[in-house]
Amino acid sequence: MFFPVEIEVNPILVEAIRTLSAVVNVSTGLAHPLDESKAKELFKALHKHGVPLRSSDVYSLATGKSWPDRHAKKLAEMAEKVGNGGLVQIKHSCNWGEPTVKRIIAELGQTEQSNARGASYIAPFLWCRYALLPQK
Repeated sequence: MFFPVEIEVNPILVEAIRTLSAVVNVSTGLAHPLDESKAKELFKALHKHGVPLRSSDVYSLATGKSWPDRHAKKLAEMAEKVGNGGLVQIKHSCNWGEPTVKRIIAELGQTEQSNARGASYIAPFLWCRYALLPQK
């Protein structure tokens, strides 16, 4: 008997594709050289940080963010190439990938920490922040 296996997508990859989809023109895919460079930089940074770059995951996430099928396939192929250690040439480096991945990792780390500690962790921070405001 066959039982489907659900593979969890790395939340860093989920947020990375969401972020990329917000800064590129998804209707044209990676046709613009700067959009292509951003995607390459992003995938290189994700690979550097050990994030798996499976083409099926990238394709699903991209189509979920309104990428047309052919552009989502090209994005997924690029991700898998980088994820397998393949070389890509970045023609217009904009130093976007690494800072973006670091920010995503930091934000997700803070979210996990906040969720693990609960509201009692957040409340003292908010209290201190507001307690230091000048009183009228």
